Amino acid sequence: MAKSRVLTRAVVAVRWIAGLFYALIGANGLLGLIPMPAGTTPAAMAFFSALYASGFMLTLLALSFLIGGLLLLLDRTAPLGLIVLAPPIVVIPLYNWLLEAQPFTSGPFVIAIEVLLAWRYWDRFRPLWNSGSRE
Repeated sequence: MAKSRVLTRAVVAVRWIAGLFYALIGANGLLGLIPMPAGTTPAAMAFFSALYASGFMLTLLALSFLIGGLLLLLDRTAPLGLIVLAPPIVVIPLYNWLLEAQPFTSGPFVIAIEVLLAWRYWDRFRPLWNSGSRE
């Protein structure tokens, strides 16, 4: 019983830390309080230049982080937060690996957190995969 309680509290702590982190990253992206690095390789700089040139992608990315992070803070809305955050979280390790040539920076860590939280909320995702008809 005590082991289950510790695990539950650990997952809640991870969810809160991740939620606050992503919400702050999103707020920073919208407000520009802390300058974000544009990349260290030519490919990474070209990627950020393309996002910036689009006129909306950096704002959309910041909103995804902000909204997804805020949704993670509440147990009821955490699964929706995971869904909102999934696309940018998948891009992070790909960016690190393919464009920065640094596969073991933050990418595996953010994927691990996403998988841990998705595992925790799997019972809420299960209906998405049911193939039964509703007639």
